[in-house]
Amino acid sequence: MNTTTVTPASIARAYLDTWNETDAERRRRLLQQHWTEDAAYADQPLIDHFAALPRGNTRLGVAGKIMDAATAQRCLEHGADFVLIGRGAMLHHDFAARALADPAFQCVERPVTRAWLEKEGLGPAFIGYVASTWKNFVSD
Repeated sequence: MNTTTVTPASIARAYLDTWNETDAERRRRLLQQHWTEDAAYADQPLIDHFAALPRGNTRLGVAGKIMDAATAQRCLEHGADFVLIGRGAMLHHDFAARALADPAFQCVERPVTRAWLEKEGLGPAFIGYVASTWKNFVSD
C-alpha cells in the first residue's frame, strides 16, 4: 500500500526533477513512474498545485496547447501571472488582440495550409520544419 502524501510541493518537485533530468534513460523512467498517457488530476488542475507554492517575487507563466481565449482566461483565474501562446500565435499572429476583443475567440481548425501560415508571418523554412515535425498541423 502506498502511503506517500501528495502535496503541491511534491507534485511540483517530481515535475521539475523529471524535466530537468539530463540523462534520457533516467528521464524516461521518471516519466513512467510519475505520469501516464491518460493521467488526470482528480482533485484540482495542475496549475493550482504550482500556484499554491510560495513564489515570492517569481511570476508564474503557463504554456501548452492554449488555443482559445477561454483557456487563457482560465489560466489567469487559476493563478498564472501570464500566459504564453505558441502554436496559437503561429495560427493567428494577433492572437492576443483577438482574445482580448472576443472572449469566445478560438484558433482556426487544424490542419492549415502553408499559405495560411505564410499569411500569418511564418517563413518557408520554419513552415517546412513544422510540416515535417507536427502531425496534422499543415495540410499541404
